[in-house]
Amino acid sequence: MRLPVHRFALPALALAALVAAPAAQARHTTKGVDEPAKVTLGATVKQCVPATDDATGGQATFVGSMPARADGGRMEMRFALQRETDATTGFEALSVPKFSQWVKSKPGRTGFVYRKKVVGLTAPASYRVVVTFRWRGPDGAVVKKSVRTSKPCRQPDARADLAPVKVTGTATGDGTAAYGIVVRNTGRTAAGEFTVALGASPGGADPIGTADVIGGLGAKSTTTVTVTGPQCAPGSSLTVVVDPDGLVVERDETNNALTVACPFAPRR
Repeated sequence: MRLPVHRFALPALALAALVAAPAAQARHTTKGVDEPAKVTLGATVKQCVPATDDATGGQATFVGSMPARADGGRMEMRFALQRETDATTGFEALSVPKFSQWVKSKPGRTGFVYRKKVVGLTAPASYRVVVTFRWRGPDGAVVKKSVRTSKPCRQPDARADLAPVKVTGTATGDGTAAYGIVVRNTGRTAAGEFTVALGASPGGADPIGTADVIGGLGAKSTTTVTVTGPQCAPGSSLTVVVDPDGLVVERDETNNALTVACPFAPRR
């Protein structure tokens, strides 16, 4: 027995109420899989692939399976896709064309297994399916129903996330200094070109200098940027701001600033 695997892309309109999604229309392809020797009732996540960027999105393959009844009647199941973007509001139903249509087995089978692959999953969010099963007797009447919910497929935020983590200083003479600023991208995608700005106390209001990171910064990567300017006074503070112009779309825009003590000790 050969069983279909359907592939769907989430359309933008279906997700517009939650977050923007790549513009696409539902599409599906089929391929065969062997019927397992023993079929149990359940809804599972066969595959969960996080998005590598915002444009492509993630993907998940959900599987519904149901054993046959002794009377050999037809088996049917229907998938409903749900998504959670906020744990306080819980899962909400998504309307995807053709996704929730009833699928039917051929009569006389020992079990029915059906897979649906969904692509274009946006992040951050979790996706799951609720599968409704029903069995029909030889006369076509529904004799039993059941519902199972799969575990969620989590799609973590794929955006970059820049943050300054350390500032060092080296005196270069004539009242100037070279400041080494360590910047980390903890996100899952690379950040494009950005600027690092350094200012003195109070609150970085007095500018010291800036430096451009022309090549950007890769995902899960760290770089050290050098800013040259007036040497800060011992006991004062420095504030470094990464991407002050907001050129990089980030997962968290609240961690782009860091205030530290001036790295130079008072002269003795």
